[in-house]
Amino acid sequence: GQSPMWGDIGVAAWDVRASEEFGMVIADVRLNYRIYGRTCAKACAAVDIFSPSLPFDCIHSHLRPCSFLGCTDHRHAITENVMIPEGLPDAQRVIYTAVRPLVTSSGIENDRLIVEGLLAVRVLYAGESGSIFTFSEDIPFSVETDAPGATDALLSVKASASASGGGRSVELSCTILLSACLYAAQDIIAVSGIEECPPKDVPHGLIGYFPAPGDTLYSVAKKFNTSRENLRRRDNDLPEVLTGKERIVFIC
Repeated sequence: GQSPMWGDIGVAAWDVRASEEFGMVIADVRLNYRIYGRTCAKACAAVDIFSPSLPFDCIHSHLRPCSFLGCTDHRHAITENVMIPEGLPDAQRVIYTAVRPLVTSSGIENDRLIVEGLLAVRVLYAGESGSIFTFSEDIPFSVETDAPGATDALLSVKASASASGGGRSVELSCTILLSACLYAAQDIIAVSGIEECPPKDVPHGLIGYFPAPGDTLYSVAKKFNTSRENLRRRDNDLPEVLTGKERIVFIC
């Protein structure tokens, strides 16, 4: 099937003005939008390789693959009284309120997603003379939600606002909607290339080896620069993960 797609939209710039000819408020708004899609893939990254016949060393790189844990939505309300700036007349009634969320920091601590930022609020109001005035206010916010097992998150923060009141103060009511896709990241070291190296100095002849618990046929073969088939030449029933009770006899 098709992979799910989603998007977000934000206000990049706006301009509000009054039209004296028609008695209307005109708003010019420029929007930015982004569309996301998700695809799933599986890969087998080698973490260790060697060749009994060709001496080389592995070049390792740090990888951070992420597994998708799901999405979460959280709603947060803020109510605050703001004062009309000095130099502007008293408000008779609020005409329009716009808000734009700006995320300043985010992180996951103790299975909790914490997002902090500012709400850039613009209020358009009418004074006692009937003229229209506007002012802006930045309101800090902090939102927390559960994020069990997550180490990273892809965020989408939206907000809406309304205002009421008059005189020298206006009461703002803001609602923040936090949407997050949660991921669990894992740090691994994988082989990203090889480089030539001098031949390994390993013993030759008939060798008897007593593996330690947790050894594997691969680790023993690499240690003696031979193949796993050579280790199984005398005992084809040797397991890949050794118990420490085996005795491996082979010729190098």
